[in-house]
Amino acid sequence: MWRANTGVASAAWAIVAALVLSGLPSGPAHAQSLAAAVLPTSRSVQVGAPATAFATIINAGNIPATSCGIALGGNLPAVLHYQTTNPVTNAPVGTPDTPATIPPGQAQTYSFSITATSPLSPTDVRLTFRCANTSPAPVIPGVNTLLLSASATPVPDIVALVATPTNDGVVALDGTGAGVFAVGSVNVGTSGVITVTADTGTASLPVIFALCQTTANSQCAQAPGASVTLQVDANQTPAFGVFVFAANGFATDPAVNRAFVRFRDRAGVTRGSSSVAIKTPAATTLAGTWRLTASGVARADNGATEAFTLDLPPFAVAQTGNALSGTVVAGDAEDLIGILPSSCSLSCAAPGSCSLTCPGLACAIACNPATPLCGERLALTGTISGSALDFTLQSNPSVSATCSGVASGTLFINETNLYTGTGTALFGAQPAASGTFAGRTNQTCGGTGDFAGAIECVGFSTSGTFDLSVSPKLGPSAAGAAAPRPTALEALTRAAVRGLGF
Repeated sequence: MWRANTGVASAAWAIVAALVLSGLPSGPAHAQSLAAAVLPTSRSVQVGAPATAFATIINAGNIPATSCGIALGGNLPAVLHYQTTNPVTNAPVGTPDTPATIPPGQAQTYSFSITATSPLSPTDVRLTFRCANTSPAPVIPGVNTLLLSASATPVPDIVALVATPTNDGVVALDGTGAGVFAVGSVNVGTSGVITVTADTGTASLPVIFALCQTTANSQCAQAPGASVTLQVDANQTPAFGVFVFAANGFATDPAVNRAFVRFRDRAGVTRGSSSVAIKTPAATTLAGTWRLTASGVARADNGATEAFTLDLPPFAVAQTGNALSGTVVAGDAEDLIGILPSSCSLSCAAPGSCSLTCPGLACAIACNPATPLCGERLALTGTISGSALDFTLQSNPSVSATCSGVASGTLFINETNLYTGTGTALFGAQPAASGTFAGRTNQTCGGTGDFAGAIECVGFSTSGTFDLSVSPKLGPSAAGAAAPRPTALEALTRAAVRGLGF
């Protein structure tokens, strides 16, 4: 049986332990649960020649796992044999094809061979790791499967192993979304021209790769590129550096979010592969300065519809655990001057207090809550669980006016505004999110004296999509587009002007 250097079995243990600690799916939720890993994860051999590798099975339960062994999954033209090994030396111990008992919280290492009886194109062989009193360990492609091919003639057979800076089978990207790992290889088959590439397998991740062949002192021998093509002779041991760049963050899922390094021959047939989990920075927070925009349709209760937009000024949001909270003041009364006749003016000298002056008319306007310039204060609450974002924006503004002059009386309007959003967040150097929202506005209003009937209350619903960008540091950010006008104050001001006959 082919034997790698003595670091292979311990590396398999490190990888499978890291996966268990990372919360990968385990067996049933009883005392016996298994996890498993294989190294190397790819072999390319001639029909009739054994493809050998090492495996580790961990008993993550709290009672012994009995009669633990390895079997072929699926219907393959191949034969499998296995044997327990010494995890320090990789030397076989015990009797071939004999199961072992694994104490609770412990691991057992194995060597195994698969001998194909007919040609086999590259196939990700699903191995079954099970004990008499457990369900099988979950199958994780690239972790406990073996990419196997068997050819009628001798072919290159690149055995590849990955090393990460933390030596745990996980490449952790930094705050800029960048990371690096190394790949060591040996060609235990025939010589051939090999092209080395990297990809994310079946996972769709916002990641690009650059590779280079490395020298004895771990420096790139050439500028990194999308691939490296080289002649790899029998027993040659080329090494490579792989650089990872993520445009956005994504959830930590070592079973799925992985980088696969593949070695292909001139015909494009995979002659070797290995993989490593990719993890973006651990921070999965949306705390910071939010810039939230939305667009959609508003539907009034009377059946009328019109376009709806929401463009909030930058505001601070805090996160405690999964809970989000923040407050934003949107719009201001002075934005409304443009809709007034040129002979009228609106000013707000103190928070919660404005005045409207027209020829022969003076109105004192009070806003609650008392915000600067009578802007609308919206309270944000929400949760972020993994990448799932849910939030609400709620406000309850009240505006009243007392007018005297050519027309006299009072006006008032009260609103309840509630928007709910559901979306998906991406984490990285600058977190962002997008999704859908729905909203509802209810109004109560009225007038006395000359302003009786001057104001119309309208309830309406809104729906559409939202986009969010987050600056990780709390504090002011660049000014954006004009903020939305506070609808209660706008309606009140229009009613006062209509009462004058303008």
